[in-house]
Amino acid sequence: MKTDLAAHFEDCLRFSATLLRWVAQQLPEDIVSRLPMPLESRIKDSAQTMLRVLHYPPVESGMVLPRAAAHEDINFLTIMPASDGPGLELQLSDGEWIEVVNRPSQVVVNIGDMLQEATEGFLRSTTHRVATPDEGLAASGRMSLRLFLHPTPEAALSSRYTAGSYLSERLHELGVI
Repeated sequence: MKTDLAAHFEDCLRFSATLLRWVAQQLPEDIVSRLPMPLESRIKDSAQTMLRVLHYPPVESGMVLPRAAAHEDINFLTIMPASDGPGLELQLSDGEWIEVVNRPSQVVVNIGDMLQEATEGFLRSTTHRVATPDEGLAASGRMSLRLFLHPTPEAALSSRYTAGSYLSERLHELGVI
């Protein structure tokens, strides 16, 4: 099991570096020209990146509550292979919530606050939540495996922040540290 998780982690890192190269190729030239270093270079050897198993316990029938309230992730990207059940929802720019259809072969990628900062707001952090699914589906609980991709602490996000200073500020705001 540990070997499988380590291999999955390494696969996710390679996939993430490729995604960041593709993202940079699609950014407007004026944003790319202001990047202090390529996006994928910022994640190289980052000890901040973490792979987490998230468990959403079963919910009693008839209860309507968010399993995870609406939020944005602080990191660069969140890589989410298909979970074992429904519930993930994304908020569109008009405020509407849409369900992410859960398919076994899919990977969902959320943009995090650090990438939003690095692209001067051109790429917006993904607001998402985990809602209680329809009757019967919530009784079984939900498991998901997430890679939270972080740059190295010294990597510059913008003229205002390094990844480390940004993370520290955000964790203070949230009362975590």
